[in-house]
Amino acid sequence: MTRRRQLTIGLALLVAASAPALAQTVCTPFDQPPGTVLRDAHGVPHIFASSLDDLSFTNGYVEAQDRLFEMEVLRRAGKGTLSEVLGASLLEMDTTIRRDLYTAAERQAQFDALPAADQETLSRFADGVTLYICQARLDSSKLPAEYAALGFLPDDWTALDTVAAADFLIGVFGAFGGDEVHDAAFFFDVKSRLGRARARRVFNDHFPLFDPQSPVTIPQLEKTFDDPLRHSTRPFSSRQLRVLEQYLPSLNAAAGLSSAEAQARATTEDLLGVRAARHHLASNAILVSGALTDTGNPILLGGPQVGYAIPSFFFEVGLHAPGIDAEGVTPPAGPGMVIGRTRDFAYTITSGISD
Repeated sequence: MTRRRQLTIGLALLVAASAPALAQTVCTPFDQPPGTVLRDAHGVPHIFASSLDDLSFTNGYVEAQDRLFEMEVLRRAGKGTLSEVLGASLLEMDTTIRRDLYTAAERQAQFDALPAADQETLSRFADGVTLYICQARLDSSKLPAEYAALGFLPDDWTALDTVAAADFLIGVFGAFGGDEVHDAAFFFDVKSRLGRARARRVFNDHFPLFDPQSPVTIPQLEKTFDDPLRHSTRPFSSRQLRVLEQYLPSLNAAAGLSSAEAQARATTEDLLGVRAARHHLASNAILVSGALTDTGNPILLGGPQVGYAIPSFFFEVGLHAPGIDAEGVTPPAGPGMVIGRTRDFAYTITSGISD
């Protein structure tokens, strides 16, 4: 008996045992999304529909068809329920998410604040995902093997699942800071070994406010702009370091918690294939003023680095309906695309680090 056959039988038994506990959408194996799906030579789906509602529905169906378990991980990450299915190693991350991210009521408020048209798009997308999930319950060969391996079945998809996934991804790629707690932990460690005076010198060597010797994109001889670092390296003042020392015990404790949370987050990011992007912070961006372009329009080059993984962090799709003719990529779990091109323009995003 092949491994695939064993997994299929296991899923069938799982469906039979678990189905009564699930709130199931009624469907048949013959129900089809309203749009037409054509796949190119690379397997990329191109969806054609007569309306935005039909496009959104089919978008959800196809996304679930290709990336259902990845979507499962993302919605659970956003709600803080990964440990329910992936084990106790993710309990600390779930605790952090539930403490620091959004509650169910807050996710509902985010959804309610959207324009009616956007609410409808998310709802129709969710309907499409749910249709595929429903059919997968009827035909377990359509379910990703991870469900059998972990012993659970997917619940219906809702618009708030997309909100939860989006909240999580914004936190991973769009919420950075100045690393103050990390810096404080470094100072505390050096001070314990070298004493206060030497620790201050070491700290300033590692974390100067301005460092004129740091590498820059444009060599100094080729610069066309005023150098903000021309006033030489400026160390932290004694007053600043005294304040830092005053709060070292609490900051060091916070750093310990931060380290544990980072380890839990890293485990999940490994599952999503995005850990390299999180830890190396390698996203790029170039912004060109319209004053420097032939057309007078500004140009944004976004280089979001998300690493390589199977499945990919991005889901590639083509969307075609009245008023929409676009191709691009998006993290699975939501409709549309965050990076793409149309007949008239292209658009992108990237991550930056700010305080």
